[in-house]
Amino acid sequence: MARTLFLVAGSVLLAQLIVWSLWQIEWRSESKVALEEVSRNMALRVSSTVEYFHSLPNTYRHIVLDQLREVRGGTYFVTLNRERIAIDSLPVDGQKALVIKTFTDILKSNTSVTGEISIAFSDPDALHVFNNETLLKDLPEYWGARTLLSQPYNPPILVLQIPITEKEWLYVATTMPASLLSGENAKQNRSLRFFGMILLALLLLLTALKVREIIRPFDNLAKAAAAFGKDLTPVPLPARGSKEITETIHAFNQMQDNIRQYMNDRKALFGSISHDLKTPLTRLRLRVAMMDELDDKEAMEQDLDYLDLMIKSALQIVRSTDIHENAAQVSIYKTLTDIAASYPDNRQVIIHKKNFVHYNPSVVVKPLALRRCLENLIDNAIRYGSRAEVDLQQRGEYWVMTIIDSGPGIPEGMEKDIFKPYLRLDHGRKKNPSGNGLGLMTSRHLARTHGGDLEVKNRPEGGLEVSLSFPI
Repeated sequence: MARTLFLVAGSVLLAQLIVWSLWQIEWRSESKVALEEVSRNMALRVSSTVEYFHSLPNTYRHIVLDQLREVRGGTYFVTLNRERIAIDSLPVDGQKALVIKTFTDILKSNTSVTGEISIAFSDPDALHVFNNETLLKDLPEYWGARTLLSQPYNPPILVLQIPITEKEWLYVATTMPASLLSGENAKQNRSLRFFGMILLALLLLLTALKVREIIRPFDNLAKAAAAFGKDLTPVPLPARGSKEITETIHAFNQMQDNIRQYMNDRKALFGSISHDLKTPLTRLRLRVAMMDELDDKEAMEQDLDYLDLMIKSALQIVRSTDIHENAAQVSIYKTLTDIAASYPDNRQVIIHKKNFVHYNPSVVVKPLALRRCLENLIDNAIRYGSRAEVDLQQRGEYWVMTIIDSGPGIPEGMEKDIFKPYLRLDHGRKKNPSGNGLGLMTSRHLARTHGGDLEVKNRPEGGLEVSLSFPI
């Protein structure tokens, strides 16, 4: 589920970044064209104002200034100063540079403009007017300059100082449209990003709910499969979800029933075979017993005994792998000590108590199945290696018991074949002629039905090491 959410979030975020980048490129291109057009129109107005002031006699200029304040007070602040005022310029970015260049080019193309033109952007709160001591924000209301101080944004003010005569400077202060300046659009961009993150969060929430709805049946299916694998007891699942999911659940439920039925049929078949073969085996034994002493009589009796043993062993393996008992919390150490106490020689089973006492391990298993499994492994170790040494380790989420012996081990390359039914090694036939080769297979089956496993390997110093694991 986490991987799916990460993939969805990454895909949506990547799509948003791509769309955002394309939108930014398009917006900047359009903003540049719009800003250049607005700057050009404003520059032409200023240029015409400069040309007009040049044509006026000195006595009329202040009258015209008053008229301009009344007509254009909301857009421009115009004065005639006797000195060039020092402007505390703001840093020039790409958009401000475009505005300054447009105004400079248009004003320089005006033949009425002579001398050095000063164009800069200033912070409204630090802008001086009339002289280098008077601040724009300190002017009375009737001057009309307060309209340039647009709270709470206070956009930067474009200030132009154009020489009219050697002792007079036309001072023009105005503001550019806020939507065309990067600072104002940055606020808008932050708002868009904020809403984009909200949409992403909502999308992830809806996706998580949908993914959970889709994954939950598979999660239940995995748990049911794990539970069924332990004791082969069917766990019917309700068929809910999409068509594909319901079909999968129906197939799984049918598979459970089929396997359970197969196990029951197998058990009944072996029981029937064992029962049906008793009568002919008994007849054969009587006939052999009534036969005269022949050279092959003893061999025939051995064959009959072996056949009887094979039938009983096959029936026993079916019963051993299908133990009907309830799982319970079982102490591994107590089970081992009980098994060790059943041997006449207490030196045959050596339990390394340190780790058992430290961890005090217990597992949820079928008690009889665990005892049969451990008894079989310890019996093998004692039979082929004279004694069994048992130790415990914790590996991740598993308890791992190791049972080692000093026997001949197993031939290299047969670590997996040793679990095949009825497979017996040469030293096994010599040590235990009556064996059937089903012990390790039964033990591994019992371990796996409880979520564990059984592995064998040769020890470098000789002997065999059997590792039996159970989940903690």
